[in-house]
Parts: sequence; C-alpha cells; structure tokens
Amino acid sequence: MYGLLQCQRRWSSPLTAHSRADDSYYFLVGDRHAAKHLCVAFGAVVGALARFFITHLSSELSHHHGFPYGTLIVNVVGCAIVGYVLTLTADHDHDRWRLLMATGFCGAFTTFSAFAYESVVYLHEAKFGTFMLNIVGNNVLCLFAVLLGVRLHRG
Repeated sequence: MYGLLQCQRRWSSPLTAHSRADDSYYFLVGDRHAAKHLCVAFGAVVGALARFFITHLSSELSHHHGFPYGTLIVNVVGCAIVGYVLTLTADHDHDRWRLLMATGFCGAFTTFSAFAYESVVYLHEAKFGTFMLNIVGNNVLCLFAVLLGVRLHRG
C-alpha cells in the first residue's frame, strides 16, 4: 500500500502534486472544457452507431434496392431531436445536453451528405420522380420534424 502511494506522488497525482510538471492528466480532471468535449464525442459515437443500424436495417429490408428510407428516417428523427433539444437549451442552462444531443448525436446521426449524394445519383440516372420525392420528402418532413420537436418541448 505504501508503494502505491509513493508511486502516485512520484507521477504527480493531481491530489498530491506540488507543481504541474506532469500535467498530462489535466485535460481529464482540470479542464473546464473537457466535459464538453467528452459530451460531443460520446454523442457522436452513439449517433453514428444508431445511424449505421437504421440505414443498414433499411437497406437489408429493401434488399439494397429502392428508395433510401434509412436516410430519410435518420434525417427526420434527427431534425425532431434537434428541434426539441435546441428549444430546451435556448437559455444555455443545459449546454452539456445541447452538446451531447444536438452537436454530438445529431451531428453524427443525420446524413445530409448522404441525402445530397443520393439525390444527385437519381438525377444522373434520370429518375426525376424519385429525385423530386427525395428532395421534397427530406426537406418538408425535416422542417415539420423540427416544428414537432419544438411543439413537443413546449407541451
């Protein structure tokens, strides 16, 4: 036990150090922004995994052919979450919640780049009906989803 305490002192434990000579741990224990960074990172990991699951499941159900319902679903659900969370945190009392859900989770969960690419492919393949359905569906449904999120928050 004494050796463990000596080791902690020798490695400049934040509790026992008299100087900050070895402050490699400081990011985790002393930086005010570390918790914010970790909120964004954790939200992004969960959002990316959720996006992968939903788009993969959608693709499997359609046998990799047809309309990109997975992209539409994650964009609409993500917009609803953003509408709810950003309304909840408009006063910045819950910045960590905003960073976790809106910046981290929804930033990784929603797929505007995939939406844009899929739209261009439909245009290139001269599938004008599907192109318009994708453009209008994503934009209109996502705008309504944001309004729904705001309305759900306000009760």
